[in-house]
Amino acid sequence: TGGKYENTAYQIDFGLAYVTETVVNNVPKLDPQKDVVVDLSQKDKSLDGKKIAMNQVFNYRLVGAHIPANRATPLTDYRFNDDYDERHAAYNGVYKAYTLVDVTLKDGSVLPKGTEVTKYTLQEVDTSKGTVTIRFDKDFLESLAEKSEFQADVYLQMTRITSGEVENTVLHTVNG
Repeated sequence: TGGKYENTAYQIDFGLAYVTETVVNNVPKLDPQKDVVVDLSQKDKSLDGKKIAMNQVFNYRLVGAHIPANRATPLTDYRFNDDYDERHAAYNGVYKAYTLVDVTLKDGSVLPKGTEVTKYTLQEVDTSKGTVTIRFDKDFLESLAEKSEFQADVYLQMTRITSGEVENTVLHTVNG
């Protein structure tokens, strides 16, 4: 949950308390999303609630939280843990990651919205549990300017292997 949090410091002299400082932190609400699409060129054509044919290749689209510019702390952790239904879908081991906003790096260069940033990620797969974790690597996150916003999405390529109703979840983690 996001919201506005206030912390107040007090100084106590001879039993009397004085307010010395109040700091207000606005914590953004993280709102990750997951969808299913045929391919990256049709990312706006959701297959959620629709039939996917046997042996059809499709993608889970994992949309990460928007991290605002001018944050109080650096972005140190931005990852997706997708728990797919391994009884109905097989992960093909192929994924892509893209920026959803213009991203400024500390050296002043800009990654325009839509830039593929897969090379700055690491993948962990456990096919027996049906999980894929995609995390942005530490060096890349350290290169982000704190004055820059950040948001990314990831596409995981899957193949339908059995029919049936499927429910999937994604856990999106930012700074732990």
